[in-house]
Amino acid sequence: MTKRERELIEKIKQEMPEFTGTRVEIEKKIAMFIYLYLGKRKVFDEQYFLGNRKEKDKIIKYNKKIKLDEIIEKRRVVCYTLSRLYKRLLDIFKIDAYNIKTSDEKDNHICNKINLSDGTSLIVDLQRDLPNIQTHSKTKYFGTEKEYGQETSECLNDEEIYNLELECGYIKDEQEYMDKRIDELKEKIQDLPPDELLQRVIEDQEINNYQKDIGYIELFSYYSALLNIINPIYNKKDINYFNCFVKKTDEKGKEYKEYTMCIYSIYKNEAKAYLYSNKDKKFMPTSLEKLDELEKNGFYLGSNPDENGVRLLRKYITEKTYNIKYKNRNGEKIC
Repeated sequence: MTKRERELIEKIKQEMPEFTGTRVEIEKKIAMFIYLYLGKRKVFDEQYFLGNRKEKDKIIKYNKKIKLDEIIEKRRVVCYTLSRLYKRLLDIFKIDAYNIKTSDEKDNHICNKINLSDGTSLIVDLQRDLPNIQTHSKTKYFGTEKEYGQETSECLNDEEIYNLELECGYIKDEQEYMDKRIDELKEKIQDLPPDELLQRVIEDQEINNYQKDIGYIELFSYYSALLNIINPIYNKKDINYFNCFVKKTDEKGKEYKEYTMCIYSIYKNEAKAYLYSNKDKKFMPTSLEKLDELEKNGFYLGSNPDENGVRLLRKYITEKTYNIKYKNRNGEKIC
């Protein structure tokens, strides 16, 4: 065991409750605690997730050579490195686990299978649960899949998951889950027009009370799922969202993309947009004129300029800026 491994294990032990129960029960609790511990501290690498095929291949090649100590230090991970770290920690706690490859994704997604001492097993996918853990929602991929690719395992029911999370100190009761807050907000605002509904979502303090250091992919996943839950009656012509980015250079001279998220509503032929501020850690209202100005100064609307959400908003940006700069229908200047 390396020095960094020992330091990490010591930190985990300091925070871990003293679990009781049968050997299998304790194994499940330890596995869940480490799952939650890493889930709060690691984020999915947005450069990989949103990169093109060439960029992804380069990142995967690097991560397959990376040492475990560096995985411990790095905040941004991919499924391969996260699964490798989780397996190693379980091994140290004498819990048998290994990495498995699923066959349901073109990128050969990697997660873990845990073999418990009673002969049963659990399939867990921490990478997919990162958005849930960082928004204090119910976990959805810890022993909840019976079949995953070519692998099969046991399934934990909702009550078992709840009790594990309760014992791990993740929650004190069901009211603390973000899922509960989302359901309560939905009841209040689901019948509002899209512009008002979106404004209420953006301004609601409970809904926006997630980890301050939430990863970008986790943030995007959270809001896209949240909007689909709260506004099922609306389609992408009413409320839409997409990734934005600026190109930056790190201290080593390597170029990277700093991402943020844009959400907007269309109602009565008027677009209202919000940009997530990485500095203020919240969505801020922005004008269409401001988006036009940002784009002219190196701000990219959309990972792909041809994606539907971008094209629709750009249509409104073009109309707005045209009306401001040029004459109205009567030939009078607006500005």
